[in-house]
Amino acid sequence: TTGGKVTVSNTYVKTGAVILLSRQSFAGTPTTPGDLKVDTIVNSTSFVITSTLTTDRGVIGYVIFNPAP
Repeated sequence: TTGGKVTVSNTYVKTGAVILLSRQSFAGTPTTPGDLKVDTIVNSTSFVITSTLTTDRGVIGYVIFNPAP
């Protein structure tokens, strides 16, 4: 993430999806990373990851579980 917030482009994400986040690396100050959450999902377009720490930067892995059709 950059500045605590990032938009992830992904055409497979659907409204109502459950997205699990996993921090792969951390770079920021203070040295304790913030909590991560998914803020917004735009159907078949993107989703937003936000950290509680605005200076949070790093690499986040994710897995998307879309609702059944």
